[in-house]
Parts: sequence; structure tokens; C-alpha cells
Amino acid sequence: MPDSYAGAAEHFDLITKPYWSAIGPALHAILRQAGDGPVVDIGTGTGLGLPTIGEALPAHEIIAIEPSPSLRISLFSRLADHPELAERVTVLPTGVQDAELPPRLGAVVGINMLGHLSPADRAALWSRIAASLAPGAPAVFTLQPPDRPASIPESPFGEAAVGRLRYSASGSAEPSGVDQVTWRVTYRVHDGTNLLSERTMQHQWWTMGEDQLDDELHHAGLRASRRDGLVVAHQQ
Repeated sequence: MPDSYAGAAEHFDLITKPYWSAIGPALHAILRQAGDGPVVDIGTGTGLGLPTIGEALPAHEIIAIEPSPSLRISLFSRLADHPELAERVTVLPTGVQDAELPPRLGAVVGINMLGHLSPADRAALWSRIAASLAPGAPAVFTLQPPDRPASIPESPFGEAAVGRLRYSASGSAEPSGVDQVTWRVTYRVHDGTNLLSERTMQHQWWTMGEDQLDDELHHAGLRASRRDGLVVAHQQ
């Protein structure tokens, strides 16, 4: 499969770390409800969420699913720097559609990844979660805009400085189907006012709103609630 994150991997942590810092406390609290069984982190990326998962659940095995080879480079570097996590984290280099999962799951985490799944793939995922999730255990997800195909003008995603250079990201989206958009995300490196480099990644994104997500979860035997921007699903 083409790696749509190849152009983003170099700067991914710099741009996305503030987001993980913001949701970390709520995610940590929710995961304290985990049941028996491994925790599955779908779309682990560079592993920015793994320390939060590991701290919330210090005795659980963690299965990290990440199909992007570029992002897995940083993921394994992070694990190499955290040997206590590396002992418990198994990295599956595949999409969740093809991942072999245990029959019982203590919790599921899927942050900023649902748009990569088609409606059929989402339905299959909800069925697997409903059948495997331990009683009372949470499955935690996020929804990203847009909730329907729409044009999104170029908007800043974030920036960070390392030494004397400044790194930034911005993105725009255009409708590309009945329930899809194409995102174009551009990463730039500046030295003062001079642009040193510019790389753009592009990927298809399946749109979905809160009501649609709630309906899909309900149909699969899951009930949804909200906490600090996170969608939390439990068995009905």
C-alpha cells in the first residue's frame, strides 16, 4: 500500500504532540475502566499515546496497530527509549481490517483514525469490538471534521520550533465522493522568513458525523457517550 504519511513522518510528533497533551488526562481517566485482556491502540502512529495508555494500565498488554512504515520508524524509536513499554507493546504492521486480535479485549483506543475506514470497514470493526470487549470496558475514539463532504480552506494545524528553525503544518480538503474528502496537508520548514522546504501529503478521508457514529455503534450493540471531546463506547 502507498504510505500517505511518508511526507509527514519527519515532523509528525512536533505538530501533533500538543493535541495528545490536551487529551491525555481524559484518556487516562477513561482507560482506568479497562477490563481483563489486552488493550488495542488502532492507528498508533508514532506512539505519542502509548505513554498515557501504559501509565493508565501498567499491567496490561498493548497491541499497537500501525500500517504506515514511515510512522513506525518513530514508533520503534519511542519504544527503544521506553523499555518498560517495549516489554508490553506488540506492533502489528497492518491495518485494523487485517489485524488478528485476541478474543477478549480490555480496552480499545482509536484516535484520529476513523476517517481512514470505509463504512463497511467501520461496521466490521464495531462488530469485532462488540464481540470482544470485556464487560464495562471502554472503546475510545475521536471524530475529525468535516462531518460531510465539504470544502475546507487552508487552515493552520500547528507549529513548533527546534533550534533556530520553525516547523509548521496546514491543510485543506475538497469533496471527492458521496461521503469522502481529499485532504492535502503541507509541512513547511522556515528559517526566519526563508522557506527551506515544503512537502505535501494527500489522502482520502471518509466523513461521518456524531449522529451517524452513534447509530453505527448502536446497531453493533454498543452505546456511545462523550467526555472532553472523546467518544466512549461500551457494550449495551
